[in-house]
Amino acid sequence: MGSAGASLAGLYWSPIANTTRRFSVEDGTLAHGPGGIRLVAVAANRFRVPDQPTEMVFEAGGQLRLETQGQKPVLYRRASDARPSRDQLDALVGEYSSDELGVDWSILLEGDAPVVRARKMPDAPLRPLEPDILYAEDKGIIRFTRDRTRNVDGFLVGTGRVRDVRFRRATATSAAPRR
Repeated sequence: MGSAGASLAGLYWSPIANTTRRFSVEDGTLAHGPGGIRLVAVAANRFRVPDQPTEMVFEAGGQLRLETQGQKPVLYRRASDARPSRDQLDALVGEYSSDELGVDWSILLEGDAPVVRARKMPDAPLRPLEPDILYAEDKGIIRFTRDRTRNVDGFLVGTGRVRDVRFRRATATSAAPRR
């Protein structure tokens, strides 16, 4: 596959579909997802998912177009190397509650790394996609919301088909909560 294919590896996300796609290179072949589904190269920037009517087209500027037969294309963009400042991350730290799910999540910092903690689940590292948008591999995309005074008042979680589950901020904390 060469270095051109390796340059396509990484995390892509779609603000519209509220999903992510991760690509890696395995044995010289571009692979998709946690199971490492090896893609078939159709052109230098176009890959097909084996035995499916789906192609992925990598475009200039870090854009990805997912084309599935009979569906509208879904556009993704390469996740940036967003590096929110310590003050920006501190503003996200706190306890959050979802009435819809009946669960509480904590956002905390371990060193300078944001983490989401949920009861009876392992901590999940958060990767910033943008300053107020973070991604956790098993939790989805977390988009923080702000009130009129620009203070964080909660977040929305989406995992593709599940969208905009609301968590309201209960408290702001500076220390990591205990389990």
